[in-house]
Amino acid sequence: NLKEKLDHAYLNEIYSMGLPTLENIGHYIWKFIIKKNYNLHRIQISRKTCNESFIIEL
Repeated sequence: NLKEKLDHAYLNEIYSMGLPTLENIGHYIWKFIIKKNYNLHRIQISRKTCNESFIIEL
């Protein structure tokens, strides 16, 4: 489960993600979703404390 994998995790230790930038986190989640065949077309990740966001669309 993706939530269990990422929730309260030290993201630097997830080797397949690379550096935990918003872009890399978005791509990591996207790859997980593609493998599970979820019918999503857009992912948006926000870091509200820095007013940053990342959007990936298919």
